[in-house]
Amino acid sequence: DFMDISYMEEEDIDLGFDTRLWLPEGFNAYSKDLDLDTIVYIEEEDIDLGFDTTLYLPESFDPYSL
Repeated sequence: DFMDISYMEEEDIDLGFDTRLWLPEGFNAYSKDLDLDTIVYIEEEDIDLGFDTTLYLPESFDPYSL
């Protein structure tokens, strides 16, 4: 749920290196390129992949366990 995304106030954090060396030229983390309102949420549904996925997963695999 996108409503669970926490908002963090802007603050300067020293990572011990210059992040500009690792980001594309002109990178702006605060640009409005991603509008969360345009993301379509799809309800959970069963998907048939055409094969038995349990044969490829570890025994007692639980994707919902923490």
